[in-house]
Amino acid sequence: MASIHLPPITTPTSENRLQIQQDARPLPQISVGQLLEARVLGRLDGERLLISIQEQSLVARTAIPLQAGENIRLRVEGLNPLLTLVLLERSAGEPAHIGEALQSMRADPLALAKSLAGLLEALDPENPGALRTLPAKGDAGRILQLVRSLVFSKNTVENPLWIKDSLQSLGLLLESDIKKELQKGSSTGSFQERAVSLKELLLNLIEALRRHGDGEVGKGLSQKLSLFEGALKNIENLQVLNVIFQEQEGKYLLQIPFLLSGRMTTADVFVYVDQENQKRKKGSEGYHVVFALHMDALGDIMIQARWKGKKLGCLIECGSDEIRDFIRPSLAGLAERLGALGFQTGEMTCTVKKDLGQAREEFYQRELSLTAVDLFA
Repeated sequence: MASIHLPPITTPTSENRLQIQQDARPLPQISVGQLLEARVLGRLDGERLLISIQEQSLVARTAIPLQAGENIRLRVEGLNPLLTLVLLERSAGEPAHIGEALQSMRADPLALAKSLAGLLEALDPENPGALRTLPAKGDAGRILQLVRSLVFSKNTVENPLWIKDSLQSLGLLLESDIKKELQKGSSTGSFQERAVSLKELLLNLIEALRRHGDGEVGKGLSQKLSLFEGALKNIENLQVLNVIFQEQEGKYLLQIPFLLSGRMTTADVFVYVDQENQKRKKGSEGYHVVFALHMDALGDIMIQARWKGKKLGCLIECGSDEIRDFIRPSLAGLAERLGALGFQTGEMTCTVKKDLGQAREEFYQRELSLTAVDLFA
């Protein structure tokens, strides 16, 4: 189980300092003047952020504009009544961090899928080349179980909340979930039963490998770090982009991993919220969702769904007449199932679009440009 340490309400810290309340499980072997390596997991609000030190997730108060994914070096300045840390070094600033995430996603849209596939292969006990030595017993099994739950398959398709659950398991909702609990005034104990995310497991494992990378654990250390750091970086890139997308354009990017003929890939799902209607009247929000994917049997597919209130319409674009004729008979059944859920179905159609693969790629690159497009006009 994961444990989160929550600070009390105090006055804002000095410009280059972080303050943390140490509870019944303080950081071990901490002394004044000691240097600590930490990683920023994400911001909770204007003054609070979630950081990881010595495999523990802690909530710190600071005025420093740190962002998710930054590695920082700290010096212990004081222990009581609050653990006070002075910032000595930090990684690249916010603009560089955002640019790096955008560049990475543009260069390799399947980076997350490749990382998950790499974890499945490297940690599968039935694989002769699987990693056998990790710092803590059960690390491989916990990560393997989580990754398997993230992949859309016959085992997960029956769960109606699978997308939400997968976002939490991946770690994309970690900071927002904690922020909600903080706003409700939850205590530290309420977090101890929280299921740990893949992001947290990877972060803790990387820190443990760096500290104890000797003996049996140290065998193949560079290979292990490359695998786990790459997966963590891809999760954080997606997280950083969604924060910026939400703030600037009112949209979200979800990547849904699934297996096709033994090959890991993703369906890219862009969700757009009609923010103007949302501001004017609660309950009048409009949503536009675009699914973009490539399938072995059906080729390139793009699905656009629009709904407002209980009215929902759907346009499916495919690359040939044969694929269109295969999909069309299923639309009536889809409309019937949506009706059973209380939706009023609008237009439900499937059309052929030439050069759909190129159009899908251009759409993806355009949406990663942070140039807003009015999709509700």
